[in-house]
Amino acid sequence: MWTRQLANLLAHNTTVHNLDLRETILGAEGARHIARMLMTNTRLETLDLASNSIEDEGATAVAQALKSNPNLCLVKLELQRNGISSGTTSVPPSLPSLPSLSSLPKPQRERESYLRP
Repeated sequence: MWTRQLANLLAHNTTVHNLDLRETILGAEGARHIARMLMTNTRLETLDLASNSIEDEGATAVAQALKSNPNLCLVKLELQRNGISSGTTSVPPSLPSLPSLSSLPKPQRERESYLRP
């Protein structure tokens, strides 16, 4: 899958600061590859994963990766229209309070409550 190759390239990236992957049909598998990259990347500042049907499984992988990497300087995360349920209990509730994360999108509808319990 192309996301695996991209994630491998960006894992130790020092130049890419903004990554726009909206509407690229990632699904949960692609989100897991991106999550693996987020565990080691330290330069990414904005990440747009909107409209990718990552659902709860992908959102959980991304949230856990963000929480595990204190050196990531991500300040904006877009997750709209991904089928993330409000009952996703495996997502760390502390995600919106990560020190660097200053912009988490507002839900478009009840099912899209993102990562807030």
